[in-house]
Amino acid sequence: MAYAVVNSTSPFLQTTPGRDWIKVGYLDMTDPTQECPNSWQTFTSPRSSCGKKSSAPCDSLNIPTSGASYLTVCGWFRGYQIGTPDSFTSFAGLGFDIETYYVDGVSVTYGSPGNRSHVYTNAAGYMETNYKGSCPCAGGDPPPSFVGSDYYCESGNPGPDWNHTEFYYSDVLWDGQQCGGDESTCCNPPDLPWFCKTFPTPISEDLEVRICMDEDLDNENVAIESFALYIQVYVTPTIIIQPSDVLAVVNGNLTLVCEAEAFPPPQYLWEHIEGNLTGRSNVMGINSKKLELNGVIFGDEGSYICKVISNNITVASEIATVTLSPSTGVTVTPSSTTVAVNVTVFLNCSGLGGPGNIYQWSTGHITPTLELIVTNGTSD
Repeated sequence: MAYAVVNSTSPFLQTTPGRDWIKVGYLDMTDPTQECPNSWQTFTSPRSSCGKKSSAPCDSLNIPTSGASYLTVCGWFRGYQIGTPDSFTSFAGLGFDIETYYVDGVSVTYGSPGNRSHVYTNAAGYMETNYKGSCPCAGGDPPPSFVGSDYYCESGNPGPDWNHTEFYYSDVLWDGQQCGGDESTCCNPPDLPWFCKTFPTPISEDLEVRICMDEDLDNENVAIESFALYIQVYVTPTIIIQPSDVLAVVNGNLTLVCEAEAFPPPQYLWEHIEGNLTGRSNVMGINSKKLELNGVIFGDEGSYICKVISNNITVASEIATVTLSPSTGVTVTPSSTTVAVNVTVFLNCSGLGGPGNIYQWSTGHITPTLELIVTNGTSD
């Protein structure tokens, strides 16, 4: 799918290298061309909006994510209170179960029915004054443990009176405005109406928006006027700078560079295929973009790879070959030998450096007639 970066004044959606945002869910009932989903009922007055429709615990709207892997969900909701929703208090005694009506309000989850996971909850309180069915900070019950702190609660009824059928359109829910009475301490999240939830590992399942109520619709409901949901897509690590081959000399310095894009920012791990880099005093940057070898020694030659890790996915770079000059690296010098004519003679010579050292044999000032190319750094 094509990812589109979304421009927004929200601090959560600022363009950042390695991150892409997708708007996956959107509704604006102030636009006369838009309609409520079939699973929600339509209110045309006093505000065009969408509410719970059936007698089921929750009325659901699936938000497709098209298989994209995402790490963060951000969004906002704008709605209204109808009647007497009870926040996280269940007067029906139904308990706290994410699969049913754990809240009077809007639930955002991911996963299939029977295996839902919580993202965020917007609860609607009974009234702004202290009451069992009000928001948690105004005397109401706390949210269930699976909700944790990923919720916001607000009431549109200033209290102390209530009406089971009234549409409280003068006070918008979940915007942090017009919070009076005991509810005044509720409306302090700094980024309202935005919420944001980041997961420890990427998610690739669809989102779900449910309007839930634990009592009959002639007693309570909420009306959603508009909402938007965005996902921050997970980017598979991509190496944008591959390490290059290097020709080095003994006691010199060398640097290998590897750079990748990923979100979250990737970790780096350099490996020497023919040896071990850990614990080496002349090696710096094993876990960074740049691997530095200061005071190169014989044994540093060979094949190097850079591994990039993000979200438990590892991507390896192309192999970079460090070739070390064999100068001063002869370890076995051929010995003088006296032999008779037509007798086979064996001369030995070994050297360090490489890889790919070329051994050339000659007699006196005669041009060499034999070249033996070796890959393991030694030859007989």
